[in-house]
Amino acid sequence: MKIISKIINVSQFSITENGLLYLSNTGEVFLNYKLIKSNVETLAYINGEKNFFFSEKGKLNTYCEGLNSSKFHDLEYISPFFNSLNESIYICEEFKIEDFSSKIVKYNILLKKKEKTIINDTILKVLFSNKIYLVLFDSGKENFDSITLYNHQTETTLWQYSIADLGAEKVNKILGVFRQTLVVVGQIKENTFVLFGLDVQSGQLQWKHDTVFERNSDGRISRVKLNLPYADTTNNKIIIFEAGHYIEIEGSSGQILKWIDVFKSPFHYNDLTMDAYAFDISQADEDHIYFRTSVPTYGMYTGAGIFNRKTDKLEFLEVIKNEKGNPVIIGPSKIQATKEKYYVLDTQNTLHIFEREDETPDLNQ
Repeated sequence: MKIISKIINVSQFSITENGLLYLSNTGEVFLNYKLIKSNVETLAYINGEKNFFFSEKGKLNTYCEGLNSSKFHDLEYISPFFNSLNESIYICEEFKIEDFSSKIVKYNILLKKKEKTIINDTILKVLFSNKIYLVLFDSGKENFDSITLYNHQTETTLWQYSIADLGAEKVNKILGVFRQTLVVVGQIKENTFVLFGLDVQSGQLQWKHDTVFERNSDGRISRVKLNLPYADTTNNKIIIFEAGHYIEIEGSSGQILKWIDVFKSPFHYNDLTMDAYAFDISQADEDHIYFRTSVPTYGMYTGAGIFNRKTDKLEFLEVIKNEKGNPVIIGPSKIQATKEKYYVLDTQNTLHIFEREDETPDLNQ
C-alpha cells in the first residue's frame, strides 16, 4: 500500500458503482472529484443502488448517478438509518427523544408517494432489510425485548418473538440474514452476550452460541464474549476478531469453521505492533478484513489495517497522521476498500487514499 492522495474537509464518503462519492464540511457533494450538488446537509448511499439520498433544507432528495438528475420529496429526513428495497425506501420520519418513540414509513421514490406506515409510536432500534424482509426489534422505554419480522413484499408480519423465550434479557443487535437464517445478538446480562440463529420463515431457533470457547493445549479455556461480531452475509460467515482470537462461524448453520489465536506472538507489520484488544471491523470481503485498531504509543484507534483471511496474516498496517505528523483517530466504520484502493476517513475530516501495490511482502515471517 502507498498513500496517493488526501482530501480535506470530508464529512461523509461512500464508494459507489461509479466511484468516490463524498460530502464536504461546507455541504458540497462530489462524485469522482466533480461537484454535483451544493447546500446538502446529510448524505447516504446504499450499495447496489443507482440512486443516492441526501437531505437539503430538511427535505429528502434523491440523485440518480447515471441521469445526473435529482428529485425532491415532501418527506422529512430525520433518521440516520434507512433502507432501500427496489423503488421504495423505509425511513424514520418522526422521532421523539423524550420517550424514544418513532414512526417508520414506506415511501415510493418513483411515484413520490407515501405507501404505508410500518410502525408508529414504538421504539425502533434497528431497521434491517435483505430485499424481502424488514426485521424490527422494539418495546417500551429501551427494553428492546421483542423481535418482529415483517415481509416487505406481502406487507404482513410473519412472526414476533420475545427475546426472553430465547434465554436473553434483551436484543443487542440484529446481525443479519444468512441464507434462510436470521442471526440475532442477545444480551444475557451486563457484558455477557449470546448468538441466536432463527429460521426466517418460522422464527424457530436453529442454533445458539451462549459462549464460544475451546480448550488450549495447557488445559485453560479461552472465552470470547461475542459482543463484536461482523456480518459477512455475502460469504455466509460471522466474523469475530476479539481478544486475540480470529473466529469464523457459518451463519446459516452456526458451525464454527475457524478458530485461530493470532496473537500468541505480537502481531507486527514493519515497525508497528497491533493491539489485540482495540479492534473494529469496518468492511470485509472474501479475502480480506479492513479494520481500525490501536497501535501502542500512538493512541487509541489511530491504526488502519488489512488482515488476509486466506493466509491469516496481517497484510497492511498504517498509523494515520495529520499534516503535522501527529496520529489522528479513525472513526467507527470509516474505512472502505476496492480491489485497487483503500480509503480511511479520520476524525479531523481528512480522507486518506491508499493504492494497492502489485505485490505485498510477507513481513510476518
